[in-house]
Amino acid sequence: MNYKLKVLSPLHIGCGEEYNALSYLMDPRKNPPQLSILNEDLIFEMLKDGQIKSFVAWLENERFPNLFYFFKNVLRDTNFSLQNKLRQKAIYTIPNYAGHEKLRDIKSFIKEMNHPYIPGTEIKGAIRTAVLYCSLLDNEELFVWLKDRFNQFQRNNADKINEVKNKTKPNTKIKNELVKEMARIESAFQEQVLCCKPKDAKYDVMKYLQISDSELLNADKSLAVSYVKPFNINNIFSVFYEYIKPGTEIGLSTLALENEKSLKTKLDNMGFTDKQKKIVSGIDAIFNSCCRFSNDLLDEEISFFSKQDNKKFQSLEGKLRIINHLNEIKSQNKPESPVLRIGKDEGYNSLTVGLAVKKTDSDLYENVLIHATKNKSYDSNHGGPMPKSRKIVYWNGEETTAGWVQLIPENISESQTNIKNNSDNQAGQGYKPATSEDLSKLQGMFNVKVKRK
Repeated sequence: MNYKLKVLSPLHIGCGEEYNALSYLMDPRKNPPQLSILNEDLIFEMLKDGQIKSFVAWLENERFPNLFYFFKNVLRDTNFSLQNKLRQKAIYTIPNYAGHEKLRDIKSFIKEMNHPYIPGTEIKGAIRTAVLYCSLLDNEELFVWLKDRFNQFQRNNADKINEVKNKTKPNTKIKNELVKEMARIESAFQEQVLCCKPKDAKYDVMKYLQISDSELLNADKSLAVSYVKPFNINNIFSVFYEYIKPGTEIGLSTLALENEKSLKTKLDNMGFTDKQKKIVSGIDAIFNSCCRFSNDLLDEEISFFSKQDNKKFQSLEGKLRIINHLNEIKSQNKPESPVLRIGKDEGYNSLTVGLAVKKTDSDLYENVLIHATKNKSYDSNHGGPMPKSRKIVYWNGEETTAGWVQLIPENISESQTNIKNNSDNQAGQGYKPATSEDLSKLQGMFNVKVKRK
């Protein structure tokens, strides 16, 4: 069976490259403004000698150079003739949904020959986390094993934990030591769940799930630029990304397990346990784990945003929009077409089994696990437990969360998924604009005063 990914909210997967202000040219005449990604050599090829001198002198004096302002204010290209010539030779042109936010360097989406795609490893990593999460919840013996390791970790590192927890500037060296030791426990946990022989990738049961990279996309049609900021944290600069737009559908040429009969023989011969064999008993079993994990993850996100002070959002409608969007995604999360969270800024809970520990033993989560992570960590008496912030994408003036996608068998119709394609300038797919009735309900839930026009 063939599958596709449907992007439900802005999605960024980085490649480590950035476009600086000399790599793009904005056209503000369009709505939304259009951003042309350029080969910098073209600028020097197109300009005349005197213009090149002006360009070099301008670069030396500009702290944050912007090509549009150079053409407009230095070369007086008021009729856009020079800019139009440059745009015609652009690598691709995409909309800028950052609104009035001043653009800086833009983190590039991963591409092959300038065509964005989703790496199969990104999808498989999300599935692997879901399998580990459900295994921990379903296997009491496994949880007892992990709890014993955490308790031992706490006894051995009590002084170090006390040294870094609830500190605004924790000791980096001690934090790194705790992180490394916790990573060894997490690695051993993964081996317990997935491997029949330690430290050998050939004996990892997830090896038999094969997922290819996605098809290549047209950058002009699939990408847009916007920015992200940490929610709950003040005075942080905006970070700009290329995102795949919500509503984009992307084909996967391969998402399958090995042939059932040959796989069963292999697993038997290699010594996998019955529980490990059950993990890859079929795509249905794997998708069910993804659905369960995403359902709990979405509940956690909805709970987080519901509890936040309304003043932390751009508007009350923004808070309602995020909650509605997450609820809509949850309603579409089904065992036959599960939701995943992938890409940049998906968050701590999406990448680890920490949420399973939090659900089964909140004290262990709060007193041990969170303090063996990088950066600051606070218990519930000091504003925690973590994560107490989220990354928010500002998409054409509206707040949304990033990285939600849905795996859809290609024989499931659009009407069955029920997430409709809204226009590109909306913050996400599948939610309805806030109504007066919605705002009245929210007023009752959160005891807020709502202004109506």
